[in-house]
Amino acid sequence: MRHHAQVICSSDLSQTLPRVSGSLWVRTFYIFQQAPEVRMENYSLNYEVEYGDYGDLPDVPVDCSSGACRAMDTLRVAPLLLYAAIFLVGVPGNIMVVWVSRKWAGHRLGAAWLLHLAVADLLCCLSMLLLAVPLARRGHWPFGELGCRLLPAAVLLSMFARVLLLAALSTDLCLLALGWAGWAGAARARRAWMARGVAWTAALLLTVPSALHRRLHQEHFPSRLVCGVDYGGSATMEGTVTAVQFICGFLGPLVVVVGCHSILLRKAASRRWPLGTAVVVSFFVCWAPYHLLGLVLAAAAPNSVLLARALRAEPWVVGLALAHSCLNPFLFLYFGRAQLRQSLPAACHWALRESQDQEDSVVSRMSTGQELMEV
Repeated sequence: MRHHAQVICSSDLSQTLPRVSGSLWVRTFYIFQQAPEVRMENYSLNYEVEYGDYGDLPDVPVDCSSGACRAMDTLRVAPLLLYAAIFLVGVPGNIMVVWVSRKWAGHRLGAAWLLHLAVADLLCCLSMLLLAVPLARRGHWPFGELGCRLLPAAVLLSMFARVLLLAALSTDLCLLALGWAGWAGAARARRAWMARGVAWTAALLLTVPSALHRRLHQEHFPSRLVCGVDYGGSATMEGTVTAVQFICGFLGPLVVVVGCHSILLRKAASRRWPLGTAVVVSFFVCWAPYHLLGLVLAAAAPNSVLLARALRAEPWVVGLALAHSCLNPFLFLYFGRAQLRQSLPAACHWALRESQDQEDSVVSRMSTGQELMEV
C-alpha cells in the first residue's frame, strides 16, 4: 500500500498542538513525544481533531520551516543527545563538587552552600537518564503511576531548591558585607544552616502541587501510556499553581538576588567571592529565558504567530535551563585553574580557598578581635 504523511509545518504548530498544562519543560516533552502531556479532560473531545481519519496511514509529522520538509523523528535525537550529555557530564562533575565541598563544609560556609547546590544539580542530572526513556520510546511512560509523580517532580524540586538556595546565599553575602553584628561566627553558621533547611522545605512544598496532579493516561493512536498533568478542568487551580510557582520559585528570589548584589557592587564587595557570584549569575542567565517564555506561552492567543514562534524556541530554551545543572563544576575548574594541572580536586579546593582568603580579609576588618568561623 502506498503510504502518505500528515504534514505539519513549524508555522502551523500553534494550530496543530493543543495548549499543554504544566511547566515549560513538560510542554517541550509534548513536542518531542507527539503530545504525551495534554489536558486530559479534553482527550475525549479532541481525538478526531488531533488524529483525524487516516485509516492505516502513518502519521509522520514533518518540519517545513526551511521550505524542505523533513521528518520530525530527527528532532527526537536532539533531546536524547542533550539528556545524555547532561547525565554524562553533570553526574561525575557534581559528584566531584559534592566530594570536595563536603570535606570543607564543616568549617567553611561557602563550601556548605556549594554542597547543597551540587546536590540539587546532581538530582536533576540523575533524573535525565530516566526521563530520556519515554523520549526514546515515542512518549510511552514505562515507570508507572509513582514514577509519573516522582521523576518530573525531581526536576522541579532541583530547580526550586537551586533558586531558593541562591537567594539565601546572596542574602548571606549581603549581610556579611554590611557588617551586621549578628551575622558572624557561630551565629552566622547556625542561621545559614536554618536558611538552607527552609530553602529545601519551600522547594518541596512548591513541587507538591504538580506531583499530586500528575496522572497516567492511556492513548490509543498510537497505543501508549503517557504521564501528564491533570487539574480536573479547573483553570483556577492551574493558574494558582502556576502563579505561586513563578512568584516564589523565580520572581521573588530574583528580586532578592538583584537587591543583594546591588548592595555588594556598591560596597565593592562582589570580588570577595567571585565563584559564588558566578554561580548566582549563571543560574539566572540560564533560567530567565525559561520563565519568560513560559509567560509568553501563557499569554499568547491561540493560533497566533507569537505562539507558533514561542513553540519553536521552546526546546532550545528548556535545553539551556536543563544544561545549567552541569555548569557549576566548570565554574569550579575555572576559578581553580591555577591548580588544574595538579588534579581536578585540587582545582576545586583552590577555588574555595581563593574565595575564603578574599572573604576572610573583609571579615577580619569588620570583626577585629572576634573569633570567626571560616567561610
